[in-house]
Amino acid sequence: AHDHAHYTHHFRPAQTDGPLRAMESWTTVRARATPEHGRPEGPLSHARRTELRGLLAAIAPPEHPRSVIAAVEAVRGDWVEPDTVPHLWRDGLDLLYDVRGRTTLEATLLYSVAVAEQAPLEDPEPRRRLLAWYTATAREDGLLDR
Repeated sequence: AHDHAHYTHHFRPAQTDGPLRAMESWTTVRARATPEHGRPEGPLSHARRTELRGLLAAIAPPEHPRSVIAAVEAVRGDWVEPDTVPHLWRDGLDLLYDVRGRTTLEATLLYSVAVAEQAPLEDPEPRRRLLAWYTATAREDGLLDR
């Protein structure tokens, strides 16, 4: 619930009426950052990362942190000992740094598939949306044939 609320707060479309109409989402503002004001966006933009976090939040959390670690290790190909215990699927994203032989985008895409493979089958919609994000993102960046 918290992750979904966080996603909604940071990725909401600009409101067209009411007291918040002039406010933009954090993701929209961050996307305009120039190299002088911060890191320029790469293939894994803030919008993509925020959308992915929302999609991961829609999938039931794993029963045990070991599931998150296993998904990360499948992508990294090596042992992961996180500083904090990853309880949610989004926590695994923070462990995808410096993956040998893969870009951050490639590692993130592979992680999304690893999570989708573990998603509960009782509610297939969150899994379907996560795999649709994977497919669209990979195609946009030329990592999948159209």
